[in-house]
Order: sequence, then C-alpha cells, then structure tokens
Amino acid sequence: CSSDLKRTTTITQSQLCLTNGSRITADNCRFISRLNSCPFVGGTRIFFNDCYFECTDDSLPTSAVYLNCGFGLYASRPFYNTTGTGSVFLNCDFYINHNSAQYLCKFDGTVTIIDSTFHSYREEQYIGWVPSPGKQLRCYSANITVVREYEDADGNRQEKTETNYQLD
Repeated sequence: CSSDLKRTTTITQSQLCLTNGSRITADNCRFISRLNSCPFVGGTRIFFNDCYFECTDDSLPTSAVYLNCGFGLYASRPFYNTTGTGSVFLNCDFYINHNSAQYLCKFDGTVTIIDSTFHSYREEQYIGWVPSPGKQLRCYSANITVVREYEDADGNRQEKTETNYQLD
C-alpha cells in the first residue's frame, strides 16, 4: 500500500506489529519508519534475513538475529537496550548518516556483531556499544570493518578502511 497522503505534518512514532509471538521470521523486507519502529516488538526468537531498516533512536526490537541486513542509522542509538540473549548481527552493513558518535544502545545489554561493516562519511567516526558502560554490559564483536568515505580539506574524495575494528 502506498500513499502520498499524510495523517499529519508532524513526525509521529509507531511500533510496527506488536506481538507476544515466538519464532517470527521476516525475509527480504524493508522497514522504513525511523522513529521507534521496533518491528515485532514483544516477540521472542525474531529472525530478520536480508532486510533493510532505517533507524533513529529506539528503533530495533530488543532481542533478534539479523542476517545479511542493512541499516541506515539516522541517530546514534538504534536500541534503547537489549534483553534476554540480546541481539546478534551476522554479515550486516551499517550506514552512519549523522554527525555524532555511533553507539548501539542507550543502556547496557547484550549485542553481538560478527563479519559486519560500518560505513561512515566522516574521517573520524567513533563507534561504541553504549555511552556509559555498566556492569550488565555483555557485548562481543569479531571481524568488524569500518569504511570511512569523506572529502579532505581540498575537496578530494578519500577513503580509509580499518579491519578488525574493536568496539569500546
């Protein structure tokens, strides 16, 4: 369903599909609702395969597995926190589209990122787990690449690639 009509001119928030279901799968879907979208919030054992998400803060469900997914990050914290076993990202691409440090969560939780790439248009881009790590933080990463594409002071396009990046 597609419509150019809007209910209101203000930015509103809405969760996409509230559920208490288990073993939920989304395959080749695009979730384009940046503010607090949280697809399948309340569900357990959620699996996203080959999906794309546009995210601001608090936009992803707190416990899911993401395989071969892409994320347009338009704010610095796509999770409020994670719960239970947390969230796992496998072979995902994160496109940072804002001008501040990139964190994954506002507060402690569990996040695992393996074989994934962060893309930034800034020469210096900080990427970390949470702004103020606490005792409950349990995060793991392996084989993370950061690609920085930016213009230098002379207006020339530059690219820096860093492999085996370790999130703080």
